[in-house]
This record gives sequence, structure tokens and C-alpha cells, in this order.
Amino acid sequence: HAYGIVEVEVVGTKNSSVDLIKSVAGILPGSMLNSAAVRDAVIRLDGLALFDDITVLIEEVTGGVKLYIKVKERAKLTALEFKGRDKVSEDDVREAVKLAPGAFVMGFTIFDKRQILLKLYADKGYYLTEISYDATYNDDSSEVAVVYSITENDKIKIRDVHLTGFVNMDSAKLVGSMSN
Repeated sequence: HAYGIVEVEVVGTKNSSVDLIKSVAGILPGSMLNSAAVRDAVIRLDGLALFDDITVLIEEVTGGVKLYIKVKERAKLTALEFKGRDKVSEDDVREAVKLAPGAFVMGFTIFDKRQILLKLYADKGYYLTEISYDATYNDDSSEVAVVYSITENDKIKIRDVHLTGFVNMDSAKLVGSMSN
């Protein structure tokens, strides 16, 4: 069954534009509301990657229904710092994480970026690097400051290779191909 929409109200936004949310949802006063329109609106809003939760509530009012689009925004990154970084350049580290203040992040994104940093260090020979992070949220969890603490440790180097049991193979050639 379809209902006429009298009003659309956005609830829960602090950083995102109400007009953007209404426009992307595509549900406007005067249009008809049905379950497919609500489903499509939620899918389109989720595609923005700005929200942890999207709920659509409907209230019967004189002349039709009032639609509430309730969102819980992802935290906005306010600061990003790398402590203890010395052996890998700041530019390389920032390029690897591809995050900057102003971005909207999820909790697993912060962990995922830690994994990317560990791989960056391993690719440069620092296999023993340890990285922890501290994510500090404001009171309503709408903003987060992240500090990655990096302990680089020593680079892993292979000093010597001993091969045994090779009768028909030149061990110097094999060691040479391994150094590539």
C-alpha cells in the first residue's frame, strides 16, 4: 500500500548536510511512499559510507505520513599522528594509510590501517615492527583522534645461507637467484 508523504525530517546528523541526505534518499514530500522506496533510500544512503546506522520511521499525520530518516554518523577523524616513526618517511606512511583529518572512519578502519602499516614496514625489511594505536573519541563518538605508536626495531638481514644436499645444482646460482 502506498501513502502520500507530507513531510521528511532528518534526525541525528551533525556533520552531514540534511539536504544531501534528503536528496540522496530521493523521498520527497508529495511523493508516494512504499516499502520499495524505503529500501532503495536506505541502500542509496548506505552507499555514501557516512553512516553506521540508518533507520526510517513513519508517523501517520493529517493528509498522509511524516517520514523520519534517522542516521548515526560515522566518527569524523579530527587528528592523525604517527609516533616513533623514523626509518620510513612520513610521506610513505601517510600514503599507505590513505587517511586524513576530515574523513569518516569506522572502528575496523583504524585497525585495518594498522595492518597496512605493518605490511609497509615488512616490505621495507622491518619485520619486527610493532604498532599499536589509540583512538580517542569525543563524548558523543562523533569525532575521533588517532595516534599510531610505532616501534620500528631492527631491520632483518640475511647474513649467510648454507645449502646442503645439492649435488646437481650450483649453490652460488641458487643463492644469487634468492637475492633477487
